[in-house]
Amino acid sequence: MEQSGTKSILIVDDERDILTVIEQMLEELNMTVDSFTDPKKALESFRINPTKYDLIISDFRMPQMSGLDFIYNIRQLNPTVNVVVMSAFDPTKGEIDSAKSQLRVSEIITKPFNFAQFLNVVRRNLGP
Repeated sequence: MEQSGTKSILIVDDERDILTVIEQMLEELNMTVDSFTDPKKALESFRINPTKYDLIISDFRMPQMSGLDFIYNIRQLNPTVNVVVMSAFDPTKGEIDSAKSQLRVSEIITKPFNFAQFLNVVRRNLGP
């Protein structure tokens, strides 16, 4: 990957195992990763420095706050940051349309995904 050491990613998913694997994979590529199992804590971190991250990756369904609510709050703080959503469930067409049009989600990736697929999504959404 061309981006080395300069890209910062915030990831939120209520499943610690998924976070750990993703975090290790991205850190091996010299990316800075802040991961959270609680979207409210992730939002607090984002609120402190809303321009710190090059990419936000959020789970779609979480018990503390939905992914769409999380992204809505992110958008209030930084309308231009790239956002990718992960989902173990097939979102409805309405949810997908809302995420992409109103919240400007770049991509929705379905779990389980393979690492190559996930890294391709990350690369596409990190920008130059």
